[in-house]
Amino acid sequence: MLGKRAFDKISREDLANLKYFDKKVANTSLTPGTVLALRTKEGNYVKLRVVGYREAHDFSFPEAKLRDAKSRALLQKRPNMKNYNMEVEWVLYQK
Repeated sequence: MLGKRAFDKISREDLANLKYFDKKVANTSLTPGTVLALRTKEGNYVKLRVVGYREAHDFSFPEAKLRDAKSRALLQKRPNMKNYNMEVEWVLYQK
């Protein structure tokens, strides 16, 4: 977790110089504006910023559009829930 650092100023080199852990991040830590550094199993680096949260029935943001039609239909049959979907901004740096 990088806290509330300036997302745009974090470079691939910054990410490569960090120490990474296999520890889960608590949901309560993922507040809007929080920045995370990730290293994939393939050795790539990712910087991720929590933009905010959306309701379960809101599919208007990019990440929600990745859901398949079946999971969308199932969600729409359930009661709408606030703060269900996390909206993120991210950049992948490949090896």
